[in-house]
Amino acid sequence: MNKRLASIALGAAMSAVCLAACSSPSGGTDAEDFIKAVSPEEESEVCLANDIVDDYFKNYEKCYAEKYFDNGDQYFMKPLTLSWSSKEPALYYTVKLSRKKDFSAVDYATVTTETSVSVDPGELYVATTYYWQVRAEFEDRSVDSRVFRFGTADTIRAITIEGVSNTRDLGGAVTADGKHVKQGIVYRGARLDGVTELGKQQAKKFGFRTDLDLRGVGEGVPNPLGLENYIQISAPFYNGCLESYNWPALSSEIKVFADRANYPVFFHCSVGRDRTGSLAFLLYALLGVSEQDIYRDYEFSVLSEMGCLDKTPVSDLVNAHMNYLVSHIKWYGKGNLQENCEQFLLETGVTAEDIAAIREIMLED
Repeated sequence: MNKRLASIALGAAMSAVCLAACSSPSGGTDAEDFIKAVSPEEESEVCLANDIVDDYFKNYEKCYAEKYFDNGDQYFMKPLTLSWSSKEPALYYTVKLSRKKDFSAVDYATVTTETSVSVDPGELYVATTYYWQVRAEFEDRSVDSRVFRFGTADTIRAITIEGVSNTRDLGGAVTADGKHVKQGIVYRGARLDGVTELGKQQAKKFGFRTDLDLRGVGEGVPNPLGLENYIQISAPFYNGCLESYNWPALSSEIKVFADRANYPVFFHCSVGRDRTGSLAFLLYALLGVSEQDIYRDYEFSVLSEMGCLDKTPVSDLVNAHMNYLVSHIKWYGKGNLQENCEQFLLETGVTAEDIAAIREIMLED
């Protein structure tokens, strides 16, 4: 086949890859070890976090974020390289990546003339098993690789949106009864006001439907992403959450998560630390996430530019602010943190049906 025809074939394959991604590869000639996985190695674990985030996640104890204080946005994750070898060079390769072994749903698919591709970490979840397969296309035949497998390490799933700081997925945390907070449905961050055109394109991959803005009216630009739902609630934070005059606002923001039609949700305040951190705490506590993991998520804001904007020391953030809210909820009733958080939220105006819906939507086995 001449170069022009090869180019036409590659273009046609690339235009069709999204359709092909909807089903598992078929029609190829299977050849054991004709195509071999090079990276990641089969059955290996890949850490998508950079060295700073990896260290923070593994070694966290209260005020550990002081080690990384005021050094800008340090949380960006690493791309994943998928590479393979082929006994014969092909005209092009089709690559598919999925959380399902049968490829009934495909998370990533592309066509390339190279023997490697770089996958944006925003396409991937943490603490997750992935399957991938390569199809080599020749003039007279196609050859499918075996299905390869790797896992991603358990860490914080930070996300990148250019012009927006302090961004991450609330999912991935484990609850006391062994369930996981779902990834890909609730995200937190700082204000969206400075999002760039590239950032808007990056945000699209996360499928945000709702912008939950916890700032006061007139405090910033409303709905710069132009999402389907824009909800503005002047939210309390820290000890303000405990004042009954703030409970209508507090219950309103919690109720946003009881409506499946609002998901995926991106919630934020200005720097993404105080109002955002207080709401994240209440959601995590309600779901049964451990106190240690709650503090680890809270302090993670310090690994961002916006989280350090006012130069508040980490010890003050933890000991003077978050501890006040956590300790009061922790001892609000006679149960554990989860039970006491539920009792507190019921008194603010959140209903038992709201709580059941939040748990059903946000938790997976």
